[in-house]
Amino acid sequence: TQSGPYPAAWTLCIEVAEHIPEGSTADFVRNLDVLTQDALVISWAAPEKCGLGWGHVNCLSSDDVASLFARLSSLRLDREGTRRLRAAAHIAWIREGVLLLRRSGSIHCHKSREEALGASTRHSPRTMPATSAAKAMLQRTLGNMLLPDRSLRN
Repeated sequence: TQSGPYPAAWTLCIEVAEHIPEGSTADFVRNLDVLTQDALVISWAAPEKCGLGWGHVNCLSSDDVASLFARLSSLRLDREGTRRLRAAAHIAWIREGVLLLRRSGSIHCHKSREEALGASTRHSPRTMPATSAAKAMLQRTLGNMLLPDRSLRN
């Protein structure tokens, strides 16, 4: 049996990444990769936010974050989803640094919803549930870009 945290269909990692020491970045990214089944919503402070007294020790541009995940995981930047999340964010520093990354092979990488549903059989029955508030926010913000309902079960 698996010990420790179980993977989630959607993983939220907000206001954490810029506090991870640079030497631990690869482990951090690989851990998020293991804990994310379909999509990751992450914020990462930009370089101009480092050294301002907030404990930001590892600031990266959005392009650098996308490249880092592409190199170390199978999570890829979803530009349209990122645009929608940023447009919906009410907090300026979240709006500036939030990204949506999707697993290669997720529904947005398939030609049809049916093809994606047929290919998606690796989900654990013990997936951690999304909170109702997070689920509602993602539903409102991303609308038809969401994965099938099974990824946002309560």
